[in-house]
Amino acid sequence: MRRFKIENVNCQNCVNLIKNSLEDEFGNFEFEEGLKIVRLDLNDDKIALLREQLQQLGFKLLEEI
Repeated sequence: MRRFKIENVNCQNCVNLIKNSLEDEFGNFEFEEGLKIVRLDLNDDKIALLREQLQQLGFKLLEEI
């Protein structure tokens, strides 16, 4: 599992929006540490697509940690 820091995830509604919109494409999103960190099983070739799709939803993929 890889861990990513995501900006603008402020509540459970944000989590639900991300999960409902992106889990079919990227698999299970596991949020931790006050919803700012997400864990998921993701290949390198999908990171750019994840970043783009999160941005379309109003979130920003900041970094892998």
